Amino acid sequence: MSRRWIVLKFGGTSVASPARWEEIARVVQTRRATHRVWIVISAVAGMTNLLERAVEEALRTNRQSRRIDSERGAAGIPAMGEIRTRHESLAQELGVTGETHALLNRRFEELAGWLQGIQLTGEAPPRLRARILATG
Repeated sequence: MSRRWIVLKFGGTSVASPARWEEIARVVQTRRATHRVWIVISAVAGMTNLLERAVEEALRTNRQSRRIDSERGAAGIPAMGEIRTRHESLAQELGVTGETHALLNRRFEELAGWLQGIQLTGEAPPRLRARILATG
């Protein structure tokens, strides 16, 4: 008989530091002894609020004169800079390098593009908001 699946979800403060990631690894290893494990990781604490704020900031900025820089944020979109800084800091603490770090950078570029689109159109439809929040 095959082992049953168990879903383990972690997010918020439980993914906010290297020590917490070590605890996640211990929990997963323990559960793997008796179950097939599916892991779900959601946003770091406060990230959903920052993403919401980035959308609102994009809606408020001058559509013709602003361009979002995924590295530093942009004038009028300070939340983008905070989002990147928090993720980069955690990635550095966790020793994330190479292709994984490149993937993180691509996600920042994608987010910056969506926010720039909001700036240009002055609109943030529900589907786009959901996609942005899902990047957490």
